Amino acid sequence: MPENKKNLIEPNDIEKFKELLRTRLSESGWKEEMKAVCRDIIREKGVENVTIDSLVKEMTPKGRELVPDSVKRELLQRIRSHLDPMSA
Repeated sequence: MPENKKNLIEPNDIEKFKELLRTRLSESGWKEEMKAVCRDIIREKGVENVTIDSLVKEMTPKGRELVPDSVKRELLQRIRSHLDPMSA
């Protein structure tokens, strides 16, 4: 393989990035915010009117929006450093 080819991210590395993301989201309070969003949706629509699919559909954009910028930046920097160690 030519030296200028970037290494692909291995499955083990992906798991490490996922674990970092889970940890940072938990530390930032994101998980608690998402629980509150879920409760609010159920309270607003009524438990009998909410399905898992509709809940996920409504929560996904809000969840992405609530991820702290610092978490996004850190994860992106870690991925860049992994792909190009010379840039670190």
